[in-house]
Amino acid sequence: MDVLQKEHERLSKRSNLSKGIDDVQKTIDLLVNARASLETGPSAITLAKLQTPAKQSFDKINDDLKEIYSGLGKYGKALDKKFKDKPLPTTEYDALSSHPTLINRAIAMHLLREGQFSVASTFLNEIAASPPQAESPTGSAKASAQDQLGIDSLRSESLQQKFADMYHTLHELRNERNLRPAIEWARANSRDLEDRGSDLEFELGRLQFVWLFLGGPDGTPQEGPQKALEYARREFKGFQGRYLHEIQQLVAALAYQPNLEQSPYRKIFYNDSAWDEVADSFTREFCSLLGLSADSPLYIAATAGAIALPTLLKLQNIMKEKKTEWTTQNELPVEIPLPPSYHFHSIFVCPVSKEQTTDQNPPMMMPCGHVVAQESLMRLNDSLRLFDRESLKLIPGGTYQNINEGVTCLRSLDASGTSLVTAGRDGLVRIWDTRTSTNVTTLTKQKQGAILSLDCSSSRNAIVAGTELTPQNREEPQAITALWDIRAGVTPQLQYVESHNDDVTELRFHPNDPTFFLSGSTDGLVNVYNSAISDEEEALHQVINHGSSIHHAGFLGSTSIFALSHDENLSVYQVASPDESVEEPQPIRFGDVRDIWSCQYAVNVLSSSSGPVVGVGNTSERRIDLIPLKLDGEWQSEIGGALRLPGGHGEEIVRSICIDDEAQRIYTGGEDGKVRIWTSAQCLQAIPTNEPGAGADAKKSKRKKESKGKEGRYKPY
Repeated sequence: MDVLQKEHERLSKRSNLSKGIDDVQKTIDLLVNARASLETGPSAITLAKLQTPAKQSFDKINDDLKEIYSGLGKYGKALDKKFKDKPLPTTEYDALSSHPTLINRAIAMHLLREGQFSVASTFLNEIAASPPQAESPTGSAKASAQDQLGIDSLRSESLQQKFADMYHTLHELRNERNLRPAIEWARANSRDLEDRGSDLEFELGRLQFVWLFLGGPDGTPQEGPQKALEYARREFKGFQGRYLHEIQQLVAALAYQPNLEQSPYRKIFYNDSAWDEVADSFTREFCSLLGLSADSPLYIAATAGAIALPTLLKLQNIMKEKKTEWTTQNELPVEIPLPPSYHFHSIFVCPVSKEQTTDQNPPMMMPCGHVVAQESLMRLNDSLRLFDRESLKLIPGGTYQNINEGVTCLRSLDASGTSLVTAGRDGLVRIWDTRTSTNVTTLTKQKQGAILSLDCSSSRNAIVAGTELTPQNREEPQAITALWDIRAGVTPQLQYVESHNDDVTELRFHPNDPTFFLSGSTDGLVNVYNSAISDEEEALHQVINHGSSIHHAGFLGSTSIFALSHDENLSVYQVASPDESVEEPQPIRFGDVRDIWSCQYAVNVLSSSSGPVVGVGNTSERRIDLIPLKLDGEWQSEIGGALRLPGGHGEEIVRSICIDDEAQRIYTGGEDGKVRIWTSAQCLQAIPTNEPGAGADAKKSKRKKESKGKEGRYKPY
């Protein structure tokens, strides 16, 4: 802007046409004198003498204009350089294309608010003669009828008369310094203004007092204080309850009348913006009683759009360079810093879920004073809720409050689900009886540490828990793996503290021999233990270095182990043979699942009656895919048998998937705070084999199978 300002100043200096005007005038005078000479009698000498001066005069004029044209050209180039002609941001989704009536209503209301009553009337008649048609029938018939009803209300003569009265009052306020029409309107609407908590009526009375005090239109400065005092005695009686302090200030100023400019009340009596402030307040309250905002919505929308335009243009260029898209229709991809005057009503965005609150998910205040959305509060209040597996309705008495401080884990101790085990950041493991809704046992450990992972074995009556890396008393930080035999007491039967040097994020018992279990950690290791051995070094049966932080790990059957890292890399390893002479085979490395299966994240490797399944998700395409793993000599994916849950959890990440083979259902839980059932009533939808992920995987697969008769899709409740 500095360069532009310099060019503007230079243009201002160069664009002084006084010299050019003087030269033009001299040329005119020269020609007039020559004409007068020729009128007395034609003379070749006169014409000859005129030729050179006339040419010189025109040259001077051209020189004067040439400098101005040069300045205009440079200034124009500076403008073009600063304000480049950029295309407007484009989008396939136009939020207002299906609501043209709303746009017309905003235009008509803007014209009425600006006092352009005849133009507004013509506009309303034209749109009535040729009603607009929505581009797409996305809006309901009810909404369309309501929009049309809003248009019809603008034709009301009473509404136009009210705006005419408002403009008359504003004219008297701003131009004539006449407060009487505004005061009379405020008195007529005193009850409504008071219900709104408005100060307008007193503000008008106070300004009238100040105006009289300073002399008014007809009075003198000597008579002003007396007239102001009489006005205060007559009009301020009803305001003493709410504005006693302000009235005292006005009356006390009488004592400073000879030297008011040096008094403590100078700002009250010598406020240059007082009339404009009262006029704005009057406009705001007048429109509020009509159910309208103080400013024109059309003006506000256009101004806010102009403010947002540079940011959106920059964002569009960045997205074009990175070849990304923003798929959310109901919110902007970046925050637009609008001025405080454009913050009209509170829109609360939950700091936990990053979602805007609604009537169905309202903001809730916690005892500490923090405010979160209701769904987030349900997730934050460390409660356990049991839902009916058929309808997902909350079971009566199925809510357990404060099960742990910072609950992190939940497992079922038995197949019937009558005993549930929870753990949390408080370092405690609790066992709950769902038949009596009570905490029957609380397991503790000797060493500190928030519990991050948990697993149970009903056949062995064992529970194993893993902690985050935690400093111990006068010791190095340790990540602990503790195992309890619930028949033997509440203290651990054994604790392993040296096998991992970072958070233990996963624990799983062997499906056939629960004396063995594995642990995964953010240190990148997957360890297999024989818990029948108490010595940690001797108990360590196998160590697998996956190479990156473990997100999930588990057994695939009795002889294989999968490891899924936080960077979405999947590998399958062979369980080590007890015979140390047997060479361990090379692992099967699938690599980054995002590349091979066209997804954005992996949920977990799940168990089903037909074998293990990898659950992956894609938030931008709103889908969940289930990719089967088959053991055909070696583990490989079978993309032909993959299933898709279209829609998924929208743009939220799915954190948990459970396959119920008996009921032929799939349950999913996501960061949107919802649990969904996917039923096979309409069959399953196979992934199209022409997708990038499908094609890539088909090349790697040794066998390519076709799905038979799977044309439907899982449909969520």
